[in-house]
Amino acid sequence: MVLSKQKRKRLIAKELHLAIVCLIAWMTVFTGVVSAQAVSSLESIDAIPYNITSPRYYILNINYTGSGEYAIVISASDVVLDLNEHIINNSGILCECESNVTVINGVVTLSQMYFDCVSKGKIEHVKFDLGDIYLKESKSIEISNNTWIDSQGISITLEGCTDVIIKNNTIRGSLTLLGSQKIEIINNTFIGQPIEPCLEIAIDLRESSDNTIYGNTYTGIWIYDSNTQQYYPSGLFGIYLENSNRNKLLNNEIEGTCGGIKLYSSTENIIFRNKLKDNINGTTVIDSINNVFYLNDFVNNTVNVYSKNSTNIWNSTTVYSVHLQQIQCS
Repeated sequence: MVLSKQKRKRLIAKELHLAIVCLIAWMTVFTGVVSAQAVSSLESIDAIPYNITSPRYYILNINYTGSGEYAIVISASDVVLDLNEHIINNSGILCECESNVTVINGVVTLSQMYFDCVSKGKIEHVKFDLGDIYLKESKSIEISNNTWIDSQGISITLEGCTDVIIKNNTIRGSLTLLGSQKIEIINNTFIGQPIEPCLEIAIDLRESSDNTIYGNTYTGIWIYDSNTQQYYPSGLFGIYLENSNRNKLLNNEIEGTCGGIKLYSSTENIIFRNKLKDNINGTTVIDSINNVFYLNDFVNNTVNVYSKNSTNIWNSTTVYSVHLQQIQCS
């Protein structure tokens, strides 16, 4: 049988795409994300809802708009789910109690990616538009190189998680840790949203200890309040710690918030070489002891430091004023 020129081109393009997918799959194996078993065969997802039950490299071939149910359920370990730049809208992706699970390359809108009791895996190169990631009691997960186009409030939640790395993401909305430890939050860019003044918290730790927050930036938006006829920042805090101990806050830059960095009822944290610029309060410390503040840079804040019922260690090459009355935000 002689194929037409157009059909030959389509066949070559299809084979080339398959070869590229295979190469990516084997690269994923060699980087240690999943085992060779996961990519011993490829499978296309051409209809949704879809339940993944075998270790494979899965490729989504359609866009999908749902009505709140999970579009894809991952019920196997050693899985790569390649969204293949397709859109999952008003639905979600669920994985429970599996290991070595990777989700890459797609768009998630008005939907949640929910991992419960998952060990080892990766969420990478996904765009979220009013969507979010929720990890519960999971460990050894990497969330990297994702982008939030818009957010409904909280973009990433970790509840009871350990050994999770969150790096190189562009995030609109909050990153919240609830009872989580040994989390690394590294080199993420947080962008303020035009919402109500003094509402947004970029990095929010509640009862979460022994975490590292390094090299992140938050830039708030100043919003005009017609009632007071004044401008206020969108961000409440760039980094907030409550009942959270032994965390390291290093080399972060926070601009345009009510409270910059705030510690409440937290102890033995290290706050080192952070830049706090154009905030109402640069740093707020309440009911917190034995924290170390060292070589932080305070620039053009209304109040550099507010401290109440707290005894901490302050060390810097520059003398800054410390105010005992807080201004504008709690």
